[in-house]
Amino acid sequence: MASSTSDDDFITVVCSNPNPIQANTTSTDIEILISVTNIPRWDLPSILCHQTVKVQAHRNRLIQHSSYFNGLLSGSFK
Repeated sequence: MASSTSDDDFITVVCSNPNPIQANTTSTDIEILISVTNIPRWDLPSILCHQTVKVQAHRNRLIQHSSYFNGLLSGSFK
């Protein structure tokens, strides 16, 4: 699900959808990589057309603001 080399790194969270939204596009990409640093520029209709969305996020922010990621990334997931 996520990968990192240190606590200060960005991690990549992979989200897969076996039934992506069909778009009027000629793009054949089934995967897209986006970053939380560019949220204002996200084109959601375009992003949701991909079967796999990889989101780069700051590890410490995820841990601080989400009990789910806190447990998962801190090794104390129950």
